[in-house]
Amino acid sequence: MSLRPSHATTCLIGLIAILCSPVFALSDDRSKPIQITSDTSLHNDKTGVTTYTGNVRITQGSMVITGDIVKIITANRKFTKAIVNGKPGTLRQRTDEGKEVKARAEHMEYHAANQKIVLRGNAELQQDANRFASEDIVYQTDTGIVEAGKPDGSSRVEITIMPEEIEQQ
Repeated sequence: MSLRPSHATTCLIGLIAILCSPVFALSDDRSKPIQITSDTSLHNDKTGVTTYTGNVRITQGSMVITGDIVKIITANRKFTKAIVNGKPGTLRQRTDEGKEVKARAEHMEYHAANQKIVLRGNAELQQDANRFASEDIVYQTDTGIVEAGKPDGSSRVEITIMPEEIEQQ
């Protein structure tokens, strides 16, 4: 009796390898200054909310976030969260291993304290040739954990895993 793994088992092993692989963001990105450009901005010092509109681009180290409307939320003058709305927002960031992680969604939230990116609405997350697509994706940039789909099963998850040999070419 042969114990050859099924195709589903092989895909599951590949998925586990991706989820457990070190896809951490560049470790020094959080210590870099945040730079923001936009067409307009409106800051409310009382609430700690600044709204940037039109061709917004936020950079911090290797991380780049773009969108049409971005709200930056601060507490005690410290950056806590960025919310991207309008046309689909995008995110690019390098890992310590030199790989690039890309994300896009209709609504995107970056939570600085727990290094979490929440993608909602036609969400897509890609590292090299490997890709996750779903209505909702939550990506922990510090651990590389990706959670896709909705807990109630109301959305599908599409995953593309490239063989390592192809990915390295």
